[in-house]
Amino acid sequence: MKCLPVQVILWLAVFGLAACNHASNRSSYTAPRAITYALAVSVRGGLQPTPAQWASLQAKFAKDLAAVGAVLVTDISLADRIIRVEFVPDETDPEGAGRALVLSVRTNPLRSSASASSLAT
Repeated sequence: MKCLPVQVILWLAVFGLAACNHASNRSSYTAPRAITYALAVSVRGGLQPTPAQWASLQAKFAKDLAAVGAVLVTDISLADRIIRVEFVPDETDPEGAGRALVLSVRTNPLRSSASASSLAT
């Protein structure tokens, strides 16, 4: 019987263990998907927010949601929940300052119907 050289045995052991180690690093655990939110904003008096107000609100909410592991999306069809906000602009700086009053947080009815239709196809 012919013996394999030590280098071949070491090479097979290293690559064999690397393959085993690579496979053992795989886990069946999948991290839960972050909850997604979209904003529905109106300005006190029934107006729409200006682009500057909208950008400011999005930045603030995105930061606050990220701090708790959630994600702000701009496409409402991708949101799990909708945050209804009334923005009250500051009298001296209406474009750059104001208060955001959260009126409600609700499940997005568009998301559940979109999920159901994607499962049916």
